[in-house]
Amino acid sequence: MIKSGYQEGLYYQSGSPAHTDALEEQLRLLLRENHGVGILGGSYAPGYPLCMVSELTIHMLGYSSAAEFEEATGNRMASLICGDYSPEDFGALEGACELFLRGKIDLLWVRLLKQDALLPDGTRLWLASVCDMDALYQKELQVSRITMEKERQNGIFQRGGHRNGIPCHAALYRRSRPACRGR
Repeated sequence: MIKSGYQEGLYYQSGSPAHTDALEEQLRLLLRENHGVGILGGSYAPGYPLCMVSELTIHMLGYSSAAEFEEATGNRMASLICGDYSPEDFGALEGACELFLRGKIDLLWVRLLKQDALLPDGTRLWLASVCDMDALYQKELQVSRITMEKERQNGIFQRGGHRNGIPCHAALYRRSRPACRGR
């Protein structure tokens, strides 16, 4: 488990490489850079097998436990990736992107920040922080509505910067759900 102000369970797959202090520090940096969100990590073997997944990620994707998540996904990142973004794209990714992950019930629009980690034995892993963009969008809409109401009350509401009561910059965040093939 990451030992910091932000604590959540981090489930390591049995038989996966032991965690190190350097790996935990890299996870903390990922969390800070992507606004304290869920964590995934795994190897570059075919299907990108997961060796760690945070409790927040499990719940974000609609699963109630690590066992349920493992049974549904086979602990493979390739089982989560959906839409125009392929598992091969994921393998080549360096940095951040927005994509859809397959959840238990629905697709989840996420911002994913990925980087590599090298263990002392030379094993190369990928680590990723996952931010729920749908939740972020909903929070922004709520803040925008409150701000608009205050502006209206103060008589400074301007129509030009809004579309259907939604600030133009918030309208840019809308995403349509891609069609996904089976797992």
